[in-house]
Amino acid sequence: MQKILEQMKAIWDAMELPQRISMVLISSVFIGLIIFVVYGASRPTWRVLATDLSSARTAEIVAYLQSQNISHRITDRERTILVPARDVYALRNELAELDMIDGDSAGFKLLDQSRFGQSNHMEMRMYDRAVAGELERSFRELQGVGNARVIISRPQPSPFIRDEAEPAISVKLSMRSGRRLSERQIHGITHLAAAAVEGARPDRVQVMDDQGLLSRPDEDPLAMRAGSNFELTLAMEQQLVEKAQRQLDRLVGPGRGTVSLSLDLDFTRRSQATSRVFDPVVIETRTTTRESATPIPRRGGVAGTQPNVEGDMANNAAEPMMATESMEDEHIKRAGSKENTTVEDQVGRIRGMTVSIVVDQQRRVEPVLDDQGNPTGETRVVFQDYSDQQKEVFRQAVLDAIGFAAARGSQQTMDPDGNVEDRFSVSLASVQPVISDFDELPRAAGFLGTGFEEDQLRQWGSWILAAVVALGLLLIARGQLKRAQAGIEAEARRRREEEEARRRAEEEKLKRRSMVSGEEDNRQRRDEMRGHLLAQVANDPDTAAQVVKAWLHE
Repeated sequence: MQKILEQMKAIWDAMELPQRISMVLISSVFIGLIIFVVYGASRPTWRVLATDLSSARTAEIVAYLQSQNISHRITDRERTILVPARDVYALRNELAELDMIDGDSAGFKLLDQSRFGQSNHMEMRMYDRAVAGELERSFRELQGVGNARVIISRPQPSPFIRDEAEPAISVKLSMRSGRRLSERQIHGITHLAAAAVEGARPDRVQVMDDQGLLSRPDEDPLAMRAGSNFELTLAMEQQLVEKAQRQLDRLVGPGRGTVSLSLDLDFTRRSQATSRVFDPVVIETRTTTRESATPIPRRGGVAGTQPNVEGDMANNAAEPMMATESMEDEHIKRAGSKENTTVEDQVGRIRGMTVSIVVDQQRRVEPVLDDQGNPTGETRVVFQDYSDQQKEVFRQAVLDAIGFAAARGSQQTMDPDGNVEDRFSVSLASVQPVISDFDELPRAAGFLGTGFEEDQLRQWGSWILAAVVALGLLLIARGQLKRAQAGIEAEARRRREEEEARRRAEEEKLKRRSMVSGEEDNRQRRDEMRGHLLAQVANDPDTAAQVVKAWLHE
């Protein structure tokens, strides 16, 4: 460890001032990045545990989470509870076992709480509560319905009343932002509630939402709503609005557009009768002649007596007189033609029609850019208007569904001199929808069809970005360290060269010193040898002469 510290100190000492500043900044950023990654990894990702809760149910679930020491958050005006993503599925199972997550409607589970000795009236009341709970669950499953409340009012049976009063059903629906029920859904809710409650009829079911009453006290067919001119107008408007709304929902999606319609009906009864007679033609002539004879009696007295007139006996014996009658009948058959025509104008004919179409603008998610035009990693929802061609398609499809052109053409035929174009008008507008806090809640579905959750992908992206930045900082630090190492190596090489030059100088100096001392030694040895030779010559001249002779010979 000491050696590592010494190496680091040596590297630091070898760095220049700009390099030191760069290393300090890189180290600070790297440490901050590590802290950010650790904090992001330890921070929980929130998921929706339950939504569309009442205040009482929210308090009950929060109390349970606090008893289990589980982190949670409350949003959407205390109607939605968020928990960490790792605990959401286990908590849903636990709350389902405790009957806390299915809303306030216990349904038929209430029948499990029946007690022995209850009266028939209490049993019927509990059964009605159970049916109401099941209806609430069914209505909450409808698209666009946030919460539902069903109340069944059943009069108490009386022994003094022969015919029991029919039960009444009240349905209160809380719609999500920008959502509305279609007429078919209202009919379905009405008949489903009437069929689920024994003895109830559809006209005894009342449905309302946050805006007011949706169902009518009478049945919805046109014949039952046409008791007066005003009701007929409302019925025809409702019928045409239903057709137009179904067509618009197919084009822009359910709940993303609405159609309003106003009619001007003519209730004047008109009839016109015409008759045409053509010249007759004789097709048969028949003549019939009839003759008849009637006897005429002669004069006489009373029957059974003789007449007092002479000569009458002879006359009475003659043949009686006959009276004849002749009749002639002529029958002529003629063929002719006569045409009688009676034309009656339609009662409630459309004199004018005003149609208003409103659609939501297209929703699109785009990244948020900074001042330099680079993405910041965040997204925002923007709304884009439809093109003129698309608006014309919507307009024409809705008008064709309600027979707008046919009604205008018929009115122009019936009233060619009237200002028909002013009575038939159409408007189409696209507006930005209103988004509530509930629409901004995190969804459990996959993000952009990837199968992964948005927060999870965002967290992974932050980790990848942190890894890339860390890698870049490491590369920068590596370059700085290489530069520092190169400086250290250059300094070491310079020191080695200086040391080598110093050593060579010392060697040269020693060499010169050794050469000087060798010459002195040689001189001293030569002097000694000269003295020894002189002494040898002096002592033994013959031997010295032989040695000189041999040396010369060599």
